[in-house]
Amino acid sequence: MTAVESPARSTAAADAQQPAARVTRSDWRRRVLVGALFVALVVVMIRPTPGSLGEPFVDLGDPLLLRWSLSWSAHTIVRDPLHLFDANIFWPHGSTLAYTDSLLVLVPPFLLLRVLGASDGVAFNLVLLGLYVVALAGAYSLGRWLTGRTELGIVAAIAFAFGGYSLAHISHAQLLLLGLFPIGFLLLFRLLDDRTVRNAVLFGFVNVAILLGALYYAAIYAVCVVVIIAGYLVARKLRPGPGLVRGLTIAGAITLLALPFLWPYFSLGKTRPLVPEWGLKPVDLVTPAFGSYLYGGLDAHAATRPARVEHTFFPGFAVLAFGAIGLIAVVVITVALRRRRARASASDGSSTVVPADRLLYVWLLVAAGAVSVVLALGPEVAGVTMPFRFFYDHVPAFDGIRVASRLAVPGLLALAVLAALGFGAVTNRWRNGAVVAVATAAVAGFVLLELAAPISHTRLPTDHDTLAVYEALKSKPGGAVAELPIADAGLSGGPAWAFVEAPRMIYSTIDWKPRFNGYSGDFPDEYVADLRQLNAFPAPDALAVAQRLRIRYVVLHLGTTGGFPQLTDEAAAAMIRDLPPGARAERRGRAWLVDLGPVRR
Repeated sequence: MTAVESPARSTAAADAQQPAARVTRSDWRRRVLVGALFVALVVVMIRPTPGSLGEPFVDLGDPLLLRWSLSWSAHTIVRDPLHLFDANIFWPHGSTLAYTDSLLVLVPPFLLLRVLGASDGVAFNLVLLGLYVVALAGAYSLGRWLTGRTELGIVAAIAFAFGGYSLAHISHAQLLLLGLFPIGFLLLFRLLDDRTVRNAVLFGFVNVAILLGALYYAAIYAVCVVVIIAGYLVARKLRPGPGLVRGLTIAGAITLLALPFLWPYFSLGKTRPLVPEWGLKPVDLVTPAFGSYLYGGLDAHAATRPARVEHTFFPGFAVLAFGAIGLIAVVVITVALRRRRARASASDGSSTVVPADRLLYVWLLVAAGAVSVVLALGPEVAGVTMPFRFFYDHVPAFDGIRVASRLAVPGLLALAVLAALGFGAVTNRWRNGAVVAVATAAVAGFVLLELAAPISHTRLPTDHDTLAVYEALKSKPGGAVAELPIADAGLSGGPAWAFVEAPRMIYSTIDWKPRFNGYSGDFPDEYVADLRQLNAFPAPDALAVAQRLRIRYVVLHLGTTGGFPQLTDEAAAAMIRDLPPGARAERRGRAWLVDLGPVRR
């Protein structure tokens, strides 16, 4: 597994280990070119167009929920930051933003795009596309740091960023924060390798970013960090050398900055029921993204599986094959180095596919990935209790996890790096740099073809008749709003709750008044009972609930919302005839706006 590298590769290996102060003009040129390549790849794989750039991906459910979450956070953090989590849904309950991910880490780029003139929809989609670039850049940086070879970093980036998992979850912006994993692991490895204050500070701030992004990822990332640090200490025979405790203390202190933003999630005390069927399955590795261009048969078979989106983990057969080769190569290199009791050196022109001083970090990444995959299996497999059950019962944050398969992302990253190493092992003896470049392009192109699939959009109505009632609310005095009929969050198995209430949440950003309505990952305990009474409006019990909840405005929607029927003109007219004395109703587009009058406190 050793070979004489070409001069180009030796230079790449040396450059990867240079201090930041010695970055050359050629380094910047390489980074710019690689960055441009990644942007181009995102355009090719996601195919945004001017006409679709502001439209939600896939459907009118979760994409709009997450867009609203980011819009609310951006709106409130600069106006009333002390009430950031008291979002305008599920009135009159507090901390309602904590029923979903706040996406606070994405507020700065979202706000910048809004300041530059982008609409909420365009800004959100641009941020989402940027997350694919971050995933590419993060995996590339990790792969290149581990190998010293640019082409291997590119292979790792493509394998990680465009796998079936990321394309299937294009409607879940919080899950597209997967690019923070390679960045976090890289900074941790650099801290273990070089205990500078700079590395500790950067690692700490990436920890904060992950904690302020996706709760699923925060939970499994914390486990992986513990695995990596523990594995490093064991490998060093509990003698890590000076500076490590100081570095981890600095990083830990910075990480604590995220705790105030995590407290609302813990204060809710919500425990989500386990769904064993949503654990990772072996067949998930051959479940491609919806509408796979190359593997129609696999796509058709996967279409029969329930909750398919949670089981889409196809990384491509080329990645699986190269990943196996990479694992074998790492084992062989490790055994060979132990036998020789010598360290390979990139500076003398000879090296294995992994520089010997980075080999431990490859194993630590593999160990963290393996642990994540085991936890992703869920609470049980074939009747056997799995480690996830212990974590669910005893480890904070895991009791809020319902879809265990999502925890496998570090495993996907480890597989992508191993695939890059496998490709490196195959091409390690090739002396001609041009041939290696052509082979890299061919392999990368085939992997992209294996993973490519259609990307769908849907249209959120923004015509005058739809928005008229919200524009009217914008000019009204303050007061809470209930929009009827309210989709029943207590009914399982249907998309009505998502497709009716999520668009209303987006429309509520026009007037920002508090809403009884809402859609999220969960809801307050009393919510379902209250909504069923409010849906009987204007019956006496409904009016009593409205008074108790201090609801001033009631919107009566006509026609359809999200494809689901609302009130007929006749039904709305009958409700208006039965309004209590003093209430006023006015027709606004495809809705009636009822003002019950100032709320008595």
